[in-house]
Amino acid sequence: MVDSVNIDEMALVFRHSMNNMIQVVFPVSAVCFHFWTAMIGFLEQGLYGGILSFLFPLAAECYWTLENIGHNSPYAALFFLHIVAGVWWWKVIPKKSY
Repeated sequence: MVDSVNIDEMALVFRHSMNNMIQVVFPVSAVCFHFWTAMIGFLEQGLYGGILSFLFPLAAECYWTLENIGHNSPYAALFFLHIVAGVWWWKVIPKKSY
């Protein structure tokens, strides 16, 4: 019977575990994604494209996503996943005050 299980408690546990996972996984994957963006900029546009992609991460990631949306689908999918995870990380997860 489901009476013994509190649905609100389960939702709270799920949200807490998702927050903890995103706090650990998102920053690491964002750094890896940024280096991937810089590498795409370097390979597609040369040294200056790589440097600009490295210095301006969000603008470069938006640009290369639009450029590669039909050619490099995993890159575009990861970009949109990082946008959702980034919004969750900055807005939903409560920050600790030290």
